[in-house]
Amino acid sequence: MTHGAKATSPAKDQAAAVRGRKRLSKPAYERELLRLQAELVKLQE
Repeated sequence: MTHGAKATSPAKDQAAAVRGRKRLSKPAYERELLRLQAELVKLQE
């Protein structure tokens, strides 16, 4: 997901996550989603 590194807006990141969901297995996708949400919380503090 190197092309997504430049995306700074949450909407773009979310769109990338939705597209990525088709490639990832369900458990891996959910783990990644939780990790990204945790990062977002840290950034917003």
